[in-house]
Amino acid sequence: KPEEREHVTPYIRNHPDLFKLENYAGDENLSHYRWSVDYPEDFEFISAVYNYLYSTKPDFSMQDVLDLLRRHPEIADINRHRNARILWPRWIVEKKNGK
Repeated sequence: KPEEREHVTPYIRNHPDLFKLENYAGDENLSHYRWSVDYPEDFEFISAVYNYLYSTKPDFSMQDVLDLLRRHPEIADINRHRNARILWPRWIVEKKNGK
């Protein structure tokens, strides 16, 4: 399906026979961070994270990234403006509204 090519989540949800589905709730709300790559600023953000961490710890973790962003909030600012408004594709909106 076209929508499963743009976003992997629908494919995973539509194929529970292939994937184990569970919800995860973390202790901290991290929704103000944007860790996807859809815009040039997102790539700039990911590149900055990589440049800071990879040379000293090639197998860096999510916690390492969070620690880096707390020490250097200017890195998170690179693509923060993209979180202000999420534009969902029409097929997602229609599916949520039962159309």
